[in-house]
Amino acid sequence: MSFLESYKRLDNLCKDMYSDAKGVTAYIEHMEHYSNAGFRIRDWNSDYQNLKHYRYVRNQIVHENYATEDNMCDESDVKWIDNFYKRIIKTTDPLAQYQQLLNSSKTTQQKQYRSYVQPKEHPVSQTNHHSHSWIIILISVLAVIAMIALVYFLLQTI
Repeated sequence: MSFLESYKRLDNLCKDMYSDAKGVTAYIEHMEHYSNAGFRIRDWNSDYQNLKHYRYVRNQIVHENYATEDNMCDESDVKWIDNFYKRIIKTTDPLAQYQQLLNSSKTTQQKQYRSYVQPKEHPVSQTNHHSHSWIIILISVLAVIAMIALVYFLLQTI
């Protein structure tokens, strides 16, 4: 596949993704909008620079008399564009990675918020559990003593 064919295929994919006639330019503009992602996403800056470079090469070939595919690019350029196209399809391109990072960050924040907001169950301590048992036993013993005293009192009156 030639450089222009590969570029057009990538451009059309970007046009479809963003519903924008600017294609690769729209992708570049999205990268510029989220430029802070360059610190978080591996190869963000090199992908950004390559996209801008290949857009420039495409414009030179299409608009300038002296510029041709033969003197402006080689097979490695076509391979890079084809590889970037595949990365978009597989959602491993920079903007997809950034979106995944944002989604995972939101999920983590939601989990942290839920754990902060929801009351935690506190296990009953051993000493607390034993003191409740002794109180129940004591009340039971007192109830038995009271019953015996009542029966004794009733028997005395007969």
